[in-house]
Amino acid sequence: MSGNRVVSFVKNNTAGIVSVSVILFFHWGWYKMQSMPEFGSNSPPKEFPLFSALRTYKKAFETHEESPAPNK
Repeated sequence: MSGNRVVSFVKNNTAGIVSVSVILFFHWGWYKMQSMPEFGSNSPPKEFPLFSALRTYKKAFETHEESPAPNK
């Protein structure tokens, strides 16, 4: 890329560049803050509801596969 193309890209996409960098910075900061004991509780972090639901579904599916099929 030549210098003019880089400058025009930055000028045309300034809002997107700033937005993405701010979102990444806040996610990184939130991750770092959760690992600091001064800001968090001593209890283990809560699991996301989606992950617990998927784990429950997986266990139910595995037990369903292991059970013998009924004879007809």
